[in-house]
Amino acid sequence: MDPPEDVWVAFDEDRMVGFAAGCNKWDEPFKGEWFITAVYVDPEVQGRGTGRLVLRAAVGHGLNLGQEDVKLSVFQENHPARGFYAKCGGEETVEGTWEWEGESYPIVFVRFSQTP
Repeated sequence: MDPPEDVWVAFDEDRMVGFAAGCNKWDEPFKGEWFITAVYVDPEVQGRGTGRLVLRAAVGHGLNLGQEDVKLSVFQENHPARGFYAKCGGEETVEGTWEWEGESYPIVFVRFSQTP
């Protein structure tokens, strides 16, 4: 069973335009750490601050729980997202691999020690 997640949603009037989700991980190597599991922004509103808004909420929540930092992972080839996280104060730490349905995907871990 996966841990329950908290979700922060951004709306433009009645339309959802972005969200971030996170949880305390139950499995190694991040057991007990606050981990952002998803960040999404509708391409039509990218560049307007929505991503920073939902990321700020998720990172801030983890830090307010007393975590030293908050982590997320991003596909190594997703250069726009990696650039965005860097602009928001994220620090790339280590590279790894995400295994899913017999396939391996290179990823990079990003840590935030302060709210973007």
